[in-house]
Amino acid sequence: MKFVPVPGTNVLFCIHETRWKDYEVYAKENPGIDGNWRNQTIDGYAITERAGEHPVIRVSWHEAQDFCAWLSKKEGKTYRLPTDEEWSLAVGFGSKTMDAYPWGTAWPPPPGSGNYSDQSRKAKAPSKDSRVLYLEGYDDGFPTTSPVMSFPPNRFGLHDMGGNVWEWVEDRAEDSQEARVRRGGSWANPLQGVIRSARREAGPPSARIDAIGYGLGFRIVLAPSEPTPSPAKITAVPATSTSSVSHYRSEGRFRAWSAIPDDPAIDLSKLAGIDEVKQVLVHKTGWVVLTPGGRVVSNRHGDGAKGIEKLCQGWFSHFGTIDQDGRLTGYDQRGEWDDGETPEDLGPVADAYLAPYHRIALLRDGTVRVWGMAYDGKQGPDDPEWPKPQFPAGRKAVAISIADIGAAVKLDDGSVHIFHAKFAPMTVGPEQSVQFSLALGAFFGMDKAGSVGYWNHRESRKVQGPFLTGGTEGKLLPSLGTSLLLTDEGGIRLGDSVAERFPEVKRAADAVKVAAEGHFSYVAEIDSFQTAKFFWVEAPEPAPATTAAPPPAPSLLPELAQRLDAYLAARRGALDTLVGRPTARRARGS
Repeated sequence: MKFVPVPGTNVLFCIHETRWKDYEVYAKENPGIDGNWRNQTIDGYAITERAGEHPVIRVSWHEAQDFCAWLSKKEGKTYRLPTDEEWSLAVGFGSKTMDAYPWGTAWPPPPGSGNYSDQSRKAKAPSKDSRVLYLEGYDDGFPTTSPVMSFPPNRFGLHDMGGNVWEWVEDRAEDSQEARVRRGGSWANPLQGVIRSARREAGPPSARIDAIGYGLGFRIVLAPSEPTPSPAKITAVPATSTSSVSHYRSEGRFRAWSAIPDDPAIDLSKLAGIDEVKQVLVHKTGWVVLTPGGRVVSNRHGDGAKGIEKLCQGWFSHFGTIDQDGRLTGYDQRGEWDDGETPEDLGPVADAYLAPYHRIALLRDGTVRVWGMAYDGKQGPDDPEWPKPQFPAGRKAVAISIADIGAAVKLDDGSVHIFHAKFAPMTVGPEQSVQFSLALGAFFGMDKAGSVGYWNHRESRKVQGPFLTGGTEGKLLPSLGTSLLLTDEGGIRLGDSVAERFPEVKRAADAVKVAAEGHFSYVAEIDSFQTAKFFWVEAPEPAPATTAAPPPAPSLLPELAQRLDAYLAARRGALDTLVGRPTARRARGS
């Protein structure tokens, strides 16, 4: 197995999918594993030539993990599945190629683009399902799977990043606590939308076949061995948490916690010596700090930027900076992000949200702008069309909360208007949205009494029962799938149901104590905290209360001294009298 570097990652990618013969070695050393992988007959077509060079199929996510663990132990290295982000970088997926295919932008695929559902399949291994389609005019020469590396590599030297077999990656699906993501399409896919580089599918980690009944495979990466964190960079676990110390990091007053043990994204060593902080931000792969002087410190991208006024949250690894003149700069997992689509007449920006498909900005003049693929005339699972934001005449926007494919905009009359790519627009009155935030599936609003309720987008109605009870005042903080409350006392409260489902995350949240709103940031998967991260600036310990010294008690010494003087004077008088009398008698008797 040969491995090559991929720019933007710190791993080496195997240049081909895991082969049948690779898995055979593993199986021989691990008797008793499931034998489905041995079957290479598909739709009645049996592979007879170079069978060992074909990708192994009918392998679950769990079994792919077991293979990686076996190989890691065998070779003393760290092998694993690529993350979804790493796979995206490896396929060449970026802001300028969102609709691109592994071979480029042309459709249909040029000859030799990869192994897809083609005329060879139609002739030699046709599906029994009459609804199955085949690419017209395309013949890759393989009825089912093909030997790995049968087609030219991409610019990074990787073969079969499109077609052949769906490849498991490490990540959970964004809308599930269990399902795992797979990328790349397969030999059985003829549809344009499925073959796109951006396409993701997901299924249970125990699944060995995809949604249409064909076997799943995988590709592995060689990761650098994680260095043992310096003890100086690891805090003692806060008393409110029973989590492993490997979940926490500390540097000065900076604190970070991740649901992922030993998460390199929360390495804070670069923050040594940073004392003054205006704002912090955490994303999927790192963190960003803004100092009061406008300088950016980051362990990923944007480090060293100057003249910055605000940090803007984005989708997972995306974020933005706004300088003092209102210029917006975006960053993604690769670095500074120039998508070429930002409107030239955008104007000074007050706040923004950046995502792969859609970008939205609140301008300083009170208008809202949306761009990207929101209005490109195409409609797809990853690219829904947005409704145009429309507000009452004469009103200006004063605040926004965004969750990738939707936005909640607060107007100067206190009302909040929600427009969403998948649900009908709705408006929430000012009495129920003193504080507010938006998630992918719900809108959260705090009423004047401090109770937080939520509205279901799908039904455009308020859900019975509050999201967070107790009348606690504070600031609602949005994320992709839910909301947190930053209390006026500087603590963090999870929603009631989240706190019940994720007790470890609740214990971590209970350990947070900050002094200012901009001193806390978090990121979490949609409707899940399985990979949540917290990043905050610890509030300084309050100075010990000083008790004024009580006034001194009235002194008795002067009075005692006066009495003593009077007593001694009286004694001296008495003594003089006593001494004087015998003297007188002696005089008279002389």
